[in-house]
Amino acid sequence: MKHVAFQNISVDDRTLWIGIGNTGRSDDGLGWAFVDRLTKEGIPGQKVCRYQLQIEDADLLRAHDRIIFVDASHEALPDGFVVHWIGPRDEVAFTTHALPPESVLALCRDVYGHNPRAWLLAIEGVNWDLGEGLSSTAIQNLESAVSVFQTTLVD
Repeated sequence: MKHVAFQNISVDDRTLWIGIGNTGRSDDGLGWAFVDRLTKEGIPGQKVCRYQLQIEDADLLRAHDRIIFVDASHEALPDGFVVHWIGPRDEVAFTTHALPPESVLALCRDVYGHNPRAWLLAIEGVNWDLGEGLSSTAIQNLESAVSVFQTTLVD
């Protein structure tokens, strides 16, 4: 199990972790759960959680060199999670409630002249029903992602 994309991420106080999701919809809370684990582990960087990204988040990004977006995935993923580099994409739709990370990065670049390096960590979930708590599959995938992150970056 190699996750080469993790090896290109160095974390420090100029790193921003953004957990995306809804803890009231079971596995949709995986982004928040990952960020909570980082906080408990004392991993450096600012950590925030969002139900969804908004255009105002471009202002938050401009104070950081590295951004790691963490979100739940409906897709079946190898090893239960995947991380990959993402960049700005000029596809902003102001009429939708779903603003992708790439669009927030493009706004940060265009409005503030800042283009941080960014990654998306997607963690596989299986239960999207109303209710608090993660499914056993989501917990296992969360633990795998945290473990690989810790051994690749923190050790």
